[in-house]
Amino acid sequence: MPLPTRGQTFTYNAVVSPVLSASPSQAKPIGVGAIATGGNTFDITIGLDPFAGPVDVFFAIYASSIDAENVYFLNSGYSLQTSRSDDGRRVSRSQMVWKTSVLDVTEALALNVPVSALPAGQYTLMLQVSPSASGDDDISSGAYDRWVTSFTIKSSHSGNDSSDD
Repeated sequence: MPLPTRGQTFTYNAVVSPVLSASPSQAKPIGVGAIATGGNTFDITIGLDPFAGPVDVFFAIYASSIDAENVYFLNSGYSLQTSRSDDGRRVSRSQMVWKTSVLDVTEALALNVPVSALPAGQYTLMLQVSPSASGDDDISSGAYDRWVTSFTIKSSHSGNDSSDD
């Protein structure tokens, strides 16, 4: 896959498994498992074709039913953290990056999580890659490819109760 040369965002309906493509606009790198087709479990699997050069990778989750105030980033230690520190200041790019200087992004982050374990609401997932040499502390400026997908849990107490957006 070519390195990003400008800021681009691609939004797509939830898919069961990542869809690989050499074209960023055709890729669907975040798979959410059975919930994409109305099932009662979800997975988070990530997959992209290899890049032409090293990229930094960011992964974020927003779920207003859990925390309407914050977006949560997966950091390099595989912990979720908000984009704001306890004193309200924005954390640095290096604190939000999940993977640094990689050519390939393929990983399962969560598998077979019951939908009933989560509150009803919409869940938005974002994956972003930027050239590693960008050095820009603002992840929303400069060159990046960003993919966004979401799913909705309509009820937290029964199976086959979700839809994709």
